[in-house]
Amino acid sequence: MKRSYNIVTACDDNFAQHTTVMLASLFSHHQECSFQVFILVPSDFLEETAAKITASFTTNVRLKIIRVSDDAISELKVDGHVTKAAYFRLRIDELLPAALQRVLYLDPDIIVTGDVTELFETDLLDFPFGAVPDLFIEVYRREILSKVELSEGAHYFNSGVLLIDLPRWRSLNIGARAITYCRSNRDAITFWDQCALNHAANGQFYVLDQKWNFQAYSVFQTERLHSAKIVHFTGELKPWHFLCTHPLKHLYFESLRTTAWTDFKVHWTHRDLIKRILGPTMSRAAVAAARRIRIWSGP
Repeated sequence: MKRSYNIVTACDDNFAQHTTVMLASLFSHHQECSFQVFILVPSDFLEETAAKITASFTTNVRLKIIRVSDDAISELKVDGHVTKAAYFRLRIDELLPAALQRVLYLDPDIIVTGDVTELFETDLLDFPFGAVPDLFIEVYRREILSKVELSEGAHYFNSGVLLIDLPRWRSLNIGARAITYCRSNRDAITFWDQCALNHAANGQFYVLDQKWNFQAYSVFQTERLHSAKIVHFTGELKPWHFLCTHPLKHLYFESLRTTAWTDFKVHWTHRDLIKRILGPTMSRAAVAAARRIRIWSGP
């Protein structure tokens, strides 16, 4: 009998391709397993986009696209590269079937690089969910911990990978409390739904090993990087961006080739090319030189 697992993720039309690539990478390492996948999308999600997602998978996958009204989150903070879809995970208690006991939430900007059945089977010891601490926040952005009112010693977690015990999550009303916090503490929110979830949990979660959510700030840890099972491309530069220099960027394109988005091309400009060669601190002199040799097309 095949092992069966429940997956939930969220996206809008702009991130549908990346969500599909993430799922493709997951399935490629678990061909002997079956999956029930719930994709939370906005109510205006295009039918043609939904069709492309569905067309990318044929076997061992039961796919359900759930259209979500944004009424409950219409006033929440949205800026930068984040859209309202990021808040959909806060409503999984009401959106997913009541009979479900456990789900694995995965962000779209993730690539699964190996077998994660060990993660699926993790004993959460009565915690409502398991997550990996966000060490970048805990070490370099400690003011965020005080803004979201974490207790002394409580870990701040990255919400891109969440192994959720749904009955416990529901009993503690975590999603609804996070939405309430978002609405009434807008200025305390730095990283959107993640800050709200951290406030609601206040450190009461099962701490997962870093290999289950290996975040971009840790790429210099070469040995840990190559033993990671889930690689999370945190930050604004993603594998599909020309300027992304993540050492495992190529894995995104390997999974991309198995989806309905095989015609995708990375967009770049001559400005991007120069930035990539010279680094992010491109000088005005370099720009002027580029113009002189007629390879510059930017403003």
